[in-house]
Amino acid sequence: MGAINKILLENVLENSTQTWQPVLSLLARHNVYFDTRLADGPATLEAAHALRYQVYCLERKFEKPEEHDTGLETDEYDSHAVQGVLFHRPTDRPIGTVRMILPENCAGEGLPIDQILRAGGIDLANYVQIGKCVEVSRFAISKEFRRRWTDDMMVASHPLSPQDAARQANLATRRSKSKGESVEQRLDRVQAQIAVEQ
Repeated sequence: MGAINKILLENVLENSTQTWQPVLSLLARHNVYFDTRLADGPATLEAAHALRYQVYCLERKFEKPEEHDTGLETDEYDSHAVQGVLFHRPTDRPIGTVRMILPENCAGEGLPIDQILRAGGIDLANYVQIGKCVEVSRFAISKEFRRRWTDDMMVASHPLSPQDAARQANLATRRSKSKGESVEQRLDRVQAQIAVEQ
């Protein structure tokens, strides 16, 4: 199915003088450009953690890069989480990630938010049934895809030029400390590993 979507997208981009039809639903537009995958293999998990490093350490500076000398942003909750990766179909590159921490996998530690609230004297169990909750965290979208001026053009049914399409496919080329490779090179390497796993 992925190959069919790539062919469809290539056809749309080649004929970019055509306007986008406003009847395309949001989900249909999503499916033209994006593919959501469960990070259930080593290469896909590495893609998620490399993207988190790019966003949390390099772009947003929420985390200190020197604390993640492998070029992967990870923490103790990753082993308790289900993670997903959003891929850009035209380039087959990871551009977004998110994780869901399940309470039954946290043992006595509890969810991270529960620990933070407890430190402030708040018992989360007084407000929600913790056993029926998940914590969504480490949501990250590559800087180049957070908001592009071409988004407004597509929604307004304006033509998408080949140059604009190329801009949409552009990803960060910041340097990673790991292996002296750029984030883009690392994501290329991970993409090749994912293809082998499938």
